[in-house]
Amino acid sequence: MVHHMKQMKNAAIVCNIGHFDNEIDMLGLEAYPGIKRITIKPQTDPWVFPETRRGINILAERLLMNLGCASGQPSFVMSCSFTNQAAALHLGKPGDKFTKLTPEQAAYISVPAEGP
Repeated sequence: MVHHMKQMKNAAIVCNIGHFDNEIDMLGLEAYPGIKRITIKPQTDPWVFPETRRGINILAERLLMNLGCASGQPSFVMSCSFTNQAAALHLGKPGDKFTKLTPEQAAYISVPAEGP
């Protein structure tokens, strides 16, 4: 909600790292009387409230931050984002090396040694 955004510290970073792209009240922010949007670069926009001349920084508006602000090969970034439990499928592509959990490591994080 916009009233929560207005109460945040000046230059607070607001972005969505969840599973949906609608968790930030962008419609309310856009409709706020006198609000000023300043685009610094794509996906980086300070929004300044007129009463305080202070504001928040919205990253990756209407997108998930890990996809909207990612650099590199977008399809690979997106694929990694959605298959982090199947990392073995991706390793070897960028030249990484895959090691398996020891029984002690698996017990510590409460997953099977072969992965979740």
